[in-house]
Amino acid sequence: CYTAGQEEKFNDFFRFIQETYLSSQGLDYMATIRRLGLVCFRISMIFSALRIMESGELPARLVCEERDFQTSIEMIKILVQHSSKVFSELPQDSQGSKPKNQKEKFLDALPVKFNRQDFLKIATIMDIKEKTAEGYITGFFKTGQIHREKQDHYLKPEAQKAQDSKEVKD
Repeated sequence: CYTAGQEEKFNDFFRFIQETYLSSQGLDYMATIRRLGLVCFRISMIFSALRIMESGELPARLVCEERDFQTSIEMIKILVQHSSKVFSELPQDSQGSKPKNQKEKFLDALPVKFNRQDFLKIATIMDIKEKTAEGYITGFFKTGQIHREKQDHYLKPEAQKAQDSKEVKD
């Protein structure tokens, strides 16, 4: 089993991953996130069981060591990224995908690197009020869809990765 602290970290980690990928991949991807949560737990328990060979003891209650827990989380971070890439390359539903809402279109319109003036200019073009655009940016920041490099300097990490991989291919 996990310690209370590990349970809290596990739940916080998967809550964050779920919120992050819900906005970018949609509700269909949640099953994958939850499945990876189960995989994470199983991997950490396998590591814990393998530690029995080190100590030679079989306790009545086997508690996951912190290093095994952290290793499992690190493995899942990579698996989440790979799963997301595979999921995004799957053919779209034959019924057609739903149209993007204003918030999604705004995120797509943002360049890889931008500042407040840039996002307000895009908002004006898209007929989005200043306060609404600021709220969108705050929401994107909280879900990890954008990062704040420093005061008034933002970065879209997914767009940056796509740009970097394109440059490598070229």
